[in-house]
This record gives sequence, structure tokens and C-alpha cells, in this order.
Amino acid sequence: MTVDVRGDLVEALVSGAVAAAAVFAWAWGRRRGRFAIAGAAAALAWLAWHLYLQVSAADSLDIDNPALLGLSGEDAGTGVLAFLLAAVPLGLVTERDEPARRVILAAGIAAVVVTLIDLFV
Repeated sequence: MTVDVRGDLVEALVSGAVAAAAVFAWAWGRRRGRFAIAGAAAALAWLAWHLYLQVSAADSLDIDNPALLGLSGEDAGTGVLAFLLAAVPLGLVTERDEPARRVILAAGIAAVVVTLIDLFV
């Protein structure tokens, strides 16, 4: 079994940068480095999920479902993990006093971006 860490690392960095840029486009996301947390969460989610899928030989999750806009389990898993890894530090650590809707929106932006990138990569 071979694991392609280099390819996944490049894709993780790109998806993290795009997610950070998307959150940065929102004024709330620019303050206090919130965009950086969302971008780091997106990159970490991409890397962790794809390495996990390689190590566990879960090729069956990479089957596109036409009923769900062509999303596969792999694509959805990346987005779910990105959402979780962005929402937890923002909501429980750095932005505890902010309204939950803003934290959820920032995590959602990162999740949607990563899911769309995974859909097309």
C-alpha cells in the first residue's frame, strides 16, 4: 500500500488557501484572523480525510452520485470534516462571545469551498 502524501499535501494547501480567501472576503472573517482558522481547518480536513481514505482503502466512497449533484462520499466527507474542524475552534475557543450564526457561517463557507474543490479535483 502506497500513500500519496505529496499530492494530498498540495491539494490540501490549495483548498485551505481558497477557503481562507473565501472567508476573508467576508468582513467578519477578516477580523482576528478568523479566515486563517477556517483555512487551516480546511487544509487539515482535506489532508486528514484523504490520507484516511488511502490508508483504509475506501475506494468505494469515491463513486459520484448523480442524484446528489455528482457528489461522492469522499467529497461530502471532506466538507463535513472541514466544517467540524472550523466550527469547534471558532465556536469554543476564539469566538465564544460572537453569535453562533457567524461562527456557523464561517465554518459553512470553508466546508462548501472544500467540498466544491473536492468535487472537481
